[in-house]
Amino acid sequence: MHRIREVINVLNDFKNKREINRSRKEYLDLLKQDLCNYYSYNDFLMTKLLDLFPLAEVKRKNKFFHYIKILK
Repeated sequence: MHRIREVINVLNDFKNKREINRSRKEYLDLLKQDLCNYYSYNDFLMTKLLDLFPLAEVKRKNKFFHYIKILK
């Protein structure tokens, strides 16, 4: 969960906090992979959830994690 928070933090201020050699897509892929592992969801479902919710909602957790719990 710690790395999920770190990646979201970087994505929220990508220009200043990213590693020079990493793209935004790499961070998004890493976030999706970590969320899939954490919640035991497949890639397709997590992609759809991330498409539905803006990154700010994922960071706030309230709505995003509430909907994930409903799906379980």
